[in-house]
Parts: sequence; structure tokens; C-alpha cells
Amino acid sequence: MKRILFLTVFLVLLLSACANVTPMDDEQTSAGDQAGAVTMNATATPGSMVATNPEAAHMMEPITAPNVEPASSNLGGQPLDFRLEDGVKVFELTAKAVKWELLP
Repeated sequence: MKRILFLTVFLVLLLSACANVTPMDDEQTSAGDQAGAVTMNATATPGSMVATNPEAAHMMEPITAPNVEPASSNLGGQPLDFRLEDGVKVFELTAKAVKWELLP
């Protein structure tokens, strides 16, 4: 009995995996249905950034902070000084907030 049940479940899963699925046309789906649809080119998105979240619009805006100096365009792409300690490179880094212009 268990063998027949196993074979039946296996056959159903095999047939459902091999089933021919036809994509729906735009006329067959509404705008609400398309919001949850998954496409082949879909990119994973955190749940808080989904378009149905009303707070998601501000997430792409620049973050501002008081007393942040603009980044100078003449710095960057320079090798860092380091010291060797027991064969390991040790770098002295300082992090601070700057306004970095992305597009001219």
C-alpha cells in the first residue's frame, strides 16, 4: 500500500514538473495580478522595498547629515601606507561622513 502511494505521489510530482505552462497575456491579467507576478528576469528585493510599500519611495533619496564636508575630487585611487606586523599588512584607516558627488 505504501509503495502504491509513493509511486502515485512521485508520478503526480513528475507530471506537474513536466507540465506545459502557457504564459498569460496582458489582457488576461490585471494590474493587481502583475504586481505579484514573477518573471524570469526578476531580481530579489527586500520586502521593505516592494512597490506596494508606501514608504519605499524615500528609500532611494540621498541621506543627509549635518556638518558633512563634500568629498574632494582630487583624492582617491591612491595606494595606502601600511606597516608589516608578523608578515601581515596593517593599515591605519579613518572613516568619516562626506558628500560624494556621483554625477557631474
